[in-house]
Amino acid sequence: MLLLFATLAAHAGVSAAHPAARSARHEVPLGDARITLAEIDAGAGSLDVRGVPGLDKVQVTGTAWASNDALLAQIDVQVTCRDDRVTIRTVIPDTNGREEAGVDLVVELPPRFSATIDDGSGDLSVTGIAGVDLDDGSGNAVLTDLSGPVRIDDGSGDLRIERVAGPVSVEDGSGDLRVREVSGPVSVDDGSGDVDLAQIAGSVEVDDGSGDIALTDVQGAVVLHDGSGARRITRVLGPVTVDED
Repeated sequence: MLLLFATLAAHAGVSAAHPAARSARHEVPLGDARITLAEIDAGAGSLDVRGVPGLDKVQVTGTAWASNDALLAQIDVQVTCRDDRVTIRTVIPDTNGREEAGVDLVVELPPRFSATIDDGSGDLSVTGIAGVDLDDGSGNAVLTDLSGPVRIDDGSGDLRIERVAGPVSVEDGSGDLRVREVSGPVSVDDGSGDVDLAQIAGSVEVDDGSGDIALTDVQGAVVLHDGSGARRITRVLGPVTVDED
């Protein structure tokens, strides 16, 4: 197991909000072609996952930040490689909301990789890899240019999904949802917030609590369970079924 920050000293004065911070980078060579999965367990902080064409390793860059040096010394990122996967986990002390601590993480992967992500809080972006299985607490999320299936369980924050070559399944608590250019079916279970789906090659099923719904350029069938909010459905080639609660 690698501890990303184990040998680094803190340096002060990065920002007024985070007076203590430190950064580190590590590379995991991939001699085994069976390694195709990244498991990422991230707490507070931003997360950026990128597929890099031609890359033959996993590159992890972390910037730890905290309200003070004592908290900063307790933060780390663990990186392990076993069987078919690389596991990346942030270790962040529990401050009970009294102080701030987190890690901003950048993970660069070969495009063949899929990712399983458990993200606590902070903005998130995933681009240029295969499938994604995401459990997201809070913060905005953007997922683009993915060549496999996408499953998302999202607590709060806006969510944007674009250019996916596979099915998309979203369970969304609150926040707006925008989906574009999906080659498979799309399933949405939405609590609150607007839902905007367009350019969907497969079928669409939406179970909506509250908020406006827009469905445009859908090639398959549409099934809509609508709670409250305005509704706009245009250019749907398949049959449309609407159930109003």
